[in-house]
Amino acid sequence: MRAWLALFTLLASGVLCVWCTLQSAASPRLRHWLSVLLGLFLAAGGVACSWRWGPLGRVVATWSCTFVACKALVWLFQPPSIRQQLTWWRFVAFTLAWVGMQPALWLTPAQPQPRAAVRALAWSSVRLLGAGVLIAALALSPLGRVFVPLVRWAWLWVGLIVLVFFGATRTWATLWWALGRPVELAFDRPIYAQSLAEWWGQRWNRPVHRVLTLALWEPLRGRAGAPFALAAVFLGSGLLHEYLLSFPARGGWGGPTLYFSVQALAMLAERRWVRHWPHSWRRSAWTLTAALLPAPLLFHPPLLAALFGGWLR
Repeated sequence: MRAWLALFTLLASGVLCVWCTLQSAASPRLRHWLSVLLGLFLAAGGVACSWRWGPLGRVVATWSCTFVACKALVWLFQPPSIRQQLTWWRFVAFTLAWVGMQPALWLTPAQPQPRAAVRALAWSSVRLLGAGVLIAALALSPLGRVFVPLVRWAWLWVGLIVLVFFGATRTWATLWWALGRPVELAFDRPIYAQSLAEWWGQRWNRPVHRVLTLALWEPLRGRAGAPFALAAVFLGSGLLHEYLLSFPARGGWGGPTLYFSVQALAMLAERRWVRHWPHSWRRSAWTLTAALLPAPLLFHPPLLAALFGGWLR
């Protein structure tokens, strides 16, 4: 209980620190450095709070600290034109009420959205929730026992990704659309991507993409060039996922970093050769193969064993 209280205090302190900084720190350089220090503080605090917890508790701690740190970075990088419109309730709404990273969306009055668009989004949410439940249920059913435990764990993990990453976030977005806030979808049908640039830049985990763009891509592209900035973005993503996936598992170290290194190399190859291909099944096959084939490096066996090995065999 004390550790959970410490985690809650840590997260609340991070949110209040961002609010106070936005109200007092005028220098962009100072705000940027404070965002870095606050992110490191939250990351270290998440490790300290969850050090003795089980794998699921460590996932909750590290993911929630990362969520608050990303929100802090986005806020502290905003220009004065956005910060001047900020009120406490708008700040809280953006920080806690949605996973996206678009502060400007919360600084204007809500606008009714077309009912057809809301209904379409709601229906797609129901389909994704149903698909996630079905995949997970099959993994837990007697049919899943035919396979070795690692395959069964991976099967269940895919079901949970569809259920939570796609279904739950889209359901949450539907609620905000119905309330007049057309929030950006966190995951937008990545299987339709025609390139890795589209997969990572427009469809998969768009909130994290926005954070890495602000923190690494934009500052480095003009100074060191696009290839170096691209490598820095994927390296940063690899280190972030070591914290989010390898630390909770207490194993699989290096897998996420290697996965995103492969993605960086594939992106460079794509810019040289694949982008000249016409939009076709070949480009779709290239994208899905490059993104999904090395996925066991990212969602590695130690993570699956830590989460599911104790009760699902």
